[in-house]
Amino acid sequence: MLEIHCGDIIADDLSLDADGRSRSRAEVNVHVEADLAIVQDGRELYAEILFPVVELSAALKAWQHNRGTFEYESMSLAERWAVRFVPAEGGWRVVNDEDPQRVIRGGVLATHEMDAAVDEFRERVRKSTVDLLGEWITEYLE
Repeated sequence: MLEIHCGDIIADDLSLDADGRSRSRAEVNVHVEADLAIVQDGRELYAEILFPVVELSAALKAWQHNRGTFEYESMSLAERWAVRFVPAEGGWRVVNDEDPQRVIRGGVLATHEMDAAVDEFRERVRKSTVDLLGEWITEYLE
């Protein structure tokens, strides 16, 4: 079982206009953050503090439509994100290749298991972001 955990959403660095709205999608993608952890079968494969979860959510949605290897490059990360979803016999494997000497791999997950984890994460990000910032934010959520 795969879980993509998202902590409390914060948007402390998000600049808002006079109506209390952000001026750009790029700002929302970079400045709406939460602690993030990817856990498979009780084993933490990745964890990061203050990760750009709105941007990740949009990238995961695009991946669900295109499939293939998921590699995420963020506007706010200096390098490509170390976590990848790679096709494997019978489904997908979550790989954290941050340290080339110590690649961490989860077991093979069926497509429906990957989709369930992604959908749950995306819904949690959406709800938490709307709860924090209001309905206006939905125009920036994929």
